[in-house]
Amino acid sequence: MEEWKPVAFCPDGYEVSSLGNLRAKPKIDAKGAHRKERALILRTNADGYKIGNFFINGKAKHIGVHRVVFESFVGQIPHDCEINHKNGIRDDNRPCNLEAISHAENIRYSKTHLGADFATYGNGRMTPDQRQEIFSLAAQGLSHRAIGKMVGFSKTQISNVLSHKCWGII
Repeated sequence: MEEWKPVAFCPDGYEVSSLGNLRAKPKIDAKGAHRKERALILRTNADGYKIGNFFINGKAKHIGVHRVVFESFVGQIPHDCEINHKNGIRDDNRPCNLEAISHAENIRYSKTHLGADFATYGNGRMTPDQRQEIFSLAAQGLSHRAIGKMVGFSKTQISNVLSHKCWGII
């Protein structure tokens, strides 16, 4: 059964469900018009996470539904943690599927429990083959920027691979 709770950071304006659905509560807007309760339309970002658009103090905020569900049903997210989907399904935002862990633990969990074989960079996934290609191109004397354009990652990401920063925690 779907359970609804107020969104932790905006309890008067929005509610979140135990299935990861969002809705705006009925209200009277700044112009005095009555606004009915409505379901929020969720979008999926490039990484596969559901995102909700909230209007708080007249400004739009785009927040991951998994974070909203966790904060409303489980508790505050520690400042050095991110939310892990235990079953690896990024749009399964039930509270029982979410846990707060460090970034290093999240990557380790992905490798050990979900069989992931990649490093995560923003909207992209770097495979071991891409990593090897980066080392090969660097050995040919190409710049980090040139390598990044060839393999589809930023020069900072290329630098992190070549300096072993991004793979050091795995």
